[in-house]
Amino acid sequence: MSDFGLGTWVQINSATVVEIIGNSNFDFVVIDLEHGNISLESLENLLRAAKLSGLETIVRVYENNSSLIMRVLDLGPDGILVPHVSSKEDAVRVVQSAKYPPLGDRGSCPCIPEANHWTNDWTSFMEQSNRDTEIIALVEGQHGMNHFQEIIEVDGIDTFMIGPFDLSVSLGIPGDSSHPLIEEKYNSLIELVEKQGKELIGVDFSYEMKAIQSNIEKWRQRGVTRMMTGIDKMFVTKMMKEVGNFK
Repeated sequence: MSDFGLGTWVQINSATVVEIIGNSNFDFVVIDLEHGNISLESLENLLRAAKLSGLETIVRVYENNSSLIMRVLDLGPDGILVPHVSSKEDAVRVVQSAKYPPLGDRGSCPCIPEANHWTNDWTSFMEQSNRDTEIIALVEGQHGMNHFQEIIEVDGIDTFMIGPFDLSVSLGIPGDSSHPLIEEKYNSLIELVEKQGKELIGVDFSYEMKAIQSNIEKWRQRGVTRMMTGIDKMFVTKMMKEVGNFK
């Protein structure tokens, strides 16, 4: 990954789309099980396509559920994104589900894809998985914003995301992502996260190319090292509509 990592959301259930993203100078993808129609069987193929395309992979699960988190991590993504984290208790539950003992209580099996379908040295594998698999919390809602400090203090979670719409709602300016209060709040949240030795990933859903370029630069200036821009469906839709309007 370069000094600034650029990623996008994958909601289209297609390994070809993942390959195209990998060939388009992106660094990572977040495969979206919450809003995309993607099964675990399909996810395994998307992860393979990403690996062959040189993309780092994060999977967004659709709920903070220990069985679901375990099954997704067994497939071997580089990281997992858990939504609806709104309290310290939510964050602790994420860690318990995603980490092997002694850090958590994730279920164990030596023949999972993450372990290359078999490992004789389970202890070393558990230590490596606990160390290298990135755990990301998506902090959402007014409650999440109110409890942000205690959430980021939970050991075992490396990285955080905050949806721009959630942030605008919490500030009483719903939908106004360009309001000066947004900039001020993001800067303070980034500072809080960095004090914990952790990371905030930027999120942007701009539709026009000039706005996308401007917001990438804005996140750079905020000091983040990675950001998400757009969604695969959005990019396809935009191009198709532009061509369709030529008739």
